[in-house]
Amino acid sequence: MYIAHTSPSTSSSRHHKSTERGFSLIELMIVISIMGILIAIGIPAYKNITIAANEAAAIKTLKTISTDQRVYFNRKNRTAYAGSFKDLIAAGALDGRFDADTPGVDGFTFTLKATPKTGNQPPTFTLNADPIEGGALTPTSDNHYYIDSGSDSVHVSQSGAATPADPVVGQ
Repeated sequence: MYIAHTSPSTSSSRHHKSTERGFSLIELMIVISIMGILIAIGIPAYKNITIAANEAAAIKTLKTISTDQRVYFNRKNRTAYAGSFKDLIAAGALDGRFDADTPGVDGFTFTLKATPKTGNQPPTFTLNADPIEGGALTPTSDNHYYIDSGSDSVHVSQSGAATPADPVVGQ
């Protein structure tokens, strides 16, 4: 009777090589390169989506505050608009995000100006939304928005604070 004898080191090293296999340096470099390409494509797309969402939120916020101003005006017997965001918060129209003179909400700084009634001139308000200047990873916008008591139209400017002379959004 003959028994085959193999040395333990030979048998375990053969077995060890067949079950444990890693990635080569080339394979790892290819995977990292692919990930880099995907990130390079994804970051600008993420920024563009964030900017579009912030702009849509700013336009909606302008329209909402304009409506809140009209409600406030009617509650004050058509004699005055809210002179500050704090007045609108006190009236229950806005939330605490606007508890500042020029609050920053959804990537935009909002500025409210109200003029009281004088003589034959009715009270008015203007509301601007200007992009917050951000760092490299903070998406911002090139668009500035404006709405006032004389119209429900939101105006847009890319060169600075928007005014009634700027085009209406969507035109």
